[in-house]
Amino acid sequence: MNPAQTHGESRSAPTRASPYSCWVNTGLCSTPFGDFSLERVPVDRSGTLRAWDGADLLLLDAAASFGVTPSTRVLVIGDNFGALSVALAGASTWVLSDSIVAEHAIEENLSANRAKVRVGGVVQFISAAQPGPELAATIGAAVDLVVWNVGKSTDVTAHVASLLPSVSHGATVVFAAGMDKHLPPKTGDILRRHGQVTTHPGRKKAHLFELRAPAEATGLQPADPVVPDRVSIPEYDLHVSALPGVFSADRFDLGTRVLADLVADLDRLLPAAEQVVDLGCGTGVLGMLALRSLPQASVSFVDESTYAVASAEANVIANAGTLGPAALDRSSFIRSNVFDDTRLAEVDLVLCNPPFHHANAMNDQVAWQMFQQSRRVLRRGGELWVVANRHLGYHEKLARVYEATALMASHPKFVVIAARA
Repeated sequence: MNPAQTHGESRSAPTRASPYSCWVNTGLCSTPFGDFSLERVPVDRSGTLRAWDGADLLLLDAAASFGVTPSTRVLVIGDNFGALSVALAGASTWVLSDSIVAEHAIEENLSANRAKVRVGGVVQFISAAQPGPELAATIGAAVDLVVWNVGKSTDVTAHVASLLPSVSHGATVVFAAGMDKHLPPKTGDILRRHGQVTTHPGRKKAHLFELRAPAEATGLQPADPVVPDRVSIPEYDLHVSALPGVFSADRFDLGTRVLADLVADLDRLLPAAEQVVDLGCGTGVLGMLALRSLPQASVSFVDESTYAVASAEANVIANAGTLGPAALDRSSFIRSNVFDDTRLAEVDLVLCNPPFHHANAMNDQVAWQMFQQSRRVLRRGGELWVVANRHLGYHEKLARVYEATALMASHPKFVVIAARA
């Protein structure tokens, strides 16, 4: 019997060893819903990283036990590359996403597996930054099943969980799983705020939780929303807040601080700059300092995260009175995978504190992508300013792409490098 029709029953998802598995060398993932060829985006040059993890496999086994059909309304959350979305695309599937990089990866893997996906395989993306009522209005009706790969952040977990009551009915089932080394320790407690939780035995170095509405309830129970962090930066007379999961949401990051000291002096160091990009903007501190230091310049705040772009815009609005004339009019806010989703060109200056990890894997792929694409949008003589841990050796990488590089600042842990196009 479909568990969506057995409200109140305590039923466990399968805990036996799954007959389905994945082969790293071929990129082939065998699931209860079919065999799919999945790739990471950007492609893993080492050939050692998979486009799925043990939590994805647990979730797909649980979804198979649920009895997904083409009419099942499914909400997928936390899908980095498409393992969940591709396998479940035969249902009426929505994907809750913060990252445009993840959306591109899902779309590419859906396209690559189009012939294997059941019933046409159509998925629709919705923003994770939407409040609960807006999310419910976008989806249009409650979902029957939620399949959620939980990430590292406790705040993001609590925020996403707070959205679920608005899209649930009395028989909605939530399967939430995460890798043991990343799963927030309070995951079970967070889920219990919303209903009855069953914790299933671990497998594939992951654990699975099953969440249902309390008996006789019409859906999952609301809980207090996550309040954005607020950070004061008195040396720059800034007050910033951030939605859950945004980089350095609860503090002024030290690396950003080292670069910020130079950006605050832009009127002396690069006074003629008219078009500036805060790439990977996070809360937008660097871009706001550029607005203040260069009152004639326009600043584009670019990030792959919906949460980050929304946070940067809110911070420009909140601090507009201190950022110089027409600060908001001189600002644009763009959700993009580096520069892929922008039309920016002839840029004078790109400011960047690049990440050294993506989707729980530590590598320099995203940084390298930022360096190469920045070179393409910079005007001749334009500059990229990068702050990074000194041990990463970005001098050599930048020298491969740019006409000249120079060390602008040195810190025991960080360096700031200027690369000229």
